[in-house]
Amino acid sequence: MNVQGRNRRIYEIHKAHPTWTYQDIGELVGLSRQRVQQVVREVEECGIIDNEMEPRNNYRLNGQPISASQVARETGIPYYVIADWVRRGLVKVLDHPGHGGRGNPVLLDPVTLQERIDRYRPRPRRNRVSA
Repeated sequence: MNVQGRNRRIYEIHKAHPTWTYQDIGELVGLSRQRVQQVVREVEECGIIDNEMEPRNNYRLNGQPISASQVARETGIPYYVIADWVRRGLVKVLDHPGHGGRGNPVLLDPVTLQERIDRYRPRPRRNRVSA
């Protein structure tokens, strides 16, 4: 992913999840809190915010079924987290063509998915001490 794409993703996550701290976003994308804060400030100060920069997941989930991989790309939530929600029954799976075979994605219910996205908080990374 290029720098502009990374900055766009950081800004989208920041706008889509206003309750998240810069530290939460930094842990999700693998950057420091200071760098995330700098990126958000640069995007806002440079005036490059337009409709294209608004968070993509807000309009995509308004009644439109969506695949787990699309959700992962557009929200920054790891795919394995979304798959776990489906496995645990927290997100409903709609009738899907081909039962999720190659080229036939499983479509998720946007209402239950939006509830989980709104509640999602990335787990802080643990510092592992080597022995």
